[in-house]
Amino acid sequence: MNGTYAIGYEGREVGSLKVYNEGLMTVFIAETLPLSGVWRIAIESGGLTVPIGVLVPSQRGLYLKKSFTKNMLAQLNIQGIDGVSLLSKEHSEAPGWKPVQEPSSLFSDSDLKAASRGSKGVIVLKENEITKAAFPIRSDMPFALMPAFCLGKPLKISGNDYLVFTIKDGNIFA
Repeated sequence: MNGTYAIGYEGREVGSLKVYNEGLMTVFIAETLPLSGVWRIAIESGGLTVPIGVLVPSQRGLYLKKSFTKNMLAQLNIQGIDGVSLLSKEHSEAPGWKPVQEPSSLFSDSDLKAASRGSKGVIVLKENEITKAAFPIRSDMPFALMPAFCLGKPLKISGNDYLVFTIKDGNIFA
């Protein structure tokens, strides 16, 4: 996880994040161009976007220095860094979507249970008796729910690409 990462916003690089170990702590130092408004830095890890702190003004732009223990990183579900982005109030996490630990529990069909078992980064949104399950689409890993790929609807949630499946009583419907 140690290294320097580009901070992206709307397809362009706006700063950098340096990650290094200092004793038992993992230190994150972010610096960006001057931006107006309140901005949070977010780590993309395993299909999740995890906000880690609010940037404060500095002489050159915005700045954040934050340290985490190994246990703190595990609680945040940060196992590695796939990307770094900025979030503002207008671009914050989608309300209502929650991570699901075991996506296979959403399905009654044995093939879908097997295909989704152990999938990472899946989030769900409950709407009365309907559950919407969003499976991340990433270029660096195969799509978990291939047997139902054609039944999903593409959606961007918090800047990440997902295929969303509508589920009722354990069955996918369009």
